[in-house]
Order: sequence, then C-alpha cells, then structure tokens
Amino acid sequence: MLVRAQGGKTPVPSEHPSRGPDTFEQRLVSGRLTVREKVQFSNCIAIDTIKALRRCGFRCPITGLMDRLSSRRPEGMIRVTLEAAHIIPHSLSEAKTELDREQKRKVWKAIGIFAGEEIRMKLDGQKIDSLDNIIILEHNNHVAFGKLNLWFTQDEVFLNNF
Repeated sequence: MLVRAQGGKTPVPSEHPSRGPDTFEQRLVSGRLTVREKVQFSNCIAIDTIKALRRCGFRCPITGLMDRLSSRRPEGMIRVTLEAAHIIPHSLSEAKTELDREQKRKVWKAIGIFAGEEIRMKLDGQKIDSLDNIIILEHNNHVAFGKLNLWFTQDEVFLNNF
C-alpha cells in the first residue's frame, strides 16, 4: 500500500528515549552542559568564547566560515576553529610599572578620541574580557587584526554595524 504525503511542514520530533542522548555539541549550543562538562570544557575554551560564538551564529563575520562546534552542518561548508579576539587589547587591562601605566594611559586617551571617553570605564580591569569587547574571527583574520592589518569601519547606513 502506498502512502501519499499530505504536504506541509514536517513536525518537530518529539522527545523520546529512542532518540538517544544529546550530543556534546547540542548541549553546548543550547547551554545545557552538565557541571562536569562545563569544568572540563572551560579548561579548553573560555565560556565567554562560547557566548560570543553563539552571538554570531558560530560564523566568522568576515569569512562566513562556520565553527566546528556548530550543530548546523551546511553542505560543502568548511568548518574551522574560530577564535575570540579582544577588540580593545587585553594587555591594556593591567600595568606592572609606572612607565607601563603612563604608556597605557596614552593609548587609552587615543582610543577615547575615537570611541568616546567612557570606553575606558566600560572596559576597565576585568571588564576588558566582557562579551562587548570580543569578536569571533577565523585564525588568519585574528592575526591580521592583532597586527593592525585588518580593521573595521562603521557602516554609514546602519548604526553599530561594522
């Protein structure tokens, strides 16, 4: 006996023991890691990196490459390990000597000219590691960004779009 499809969307599969356990990637993306998995995983990659990956859809905003941790697997898509890059360098968060403090003060002053004086307060100390100061990049773009060979300019049409 033949059964004709009635059309329409395929319903979402129900939760059932026969489906088997979620994969690590599924639990990671949905934020349902166990405490043990979080501890083990945090030794390999920062939780903020996961939040940043989730924020950008597990894609590099420049190349469009998909991170290997993504549960989506578009056909033909190269999957790589994306990296979290600090927009304002992490090294500006602390100074060990008076000379170091003075040099960093000058750098912060220059950054303030472009980003506004409040930027230092927003990213002072541990706040430098905030999600607002992290962008996800493919490795080669991360290196170029760190060497100032790659930069972003504000979109003329959309505010806060680079």
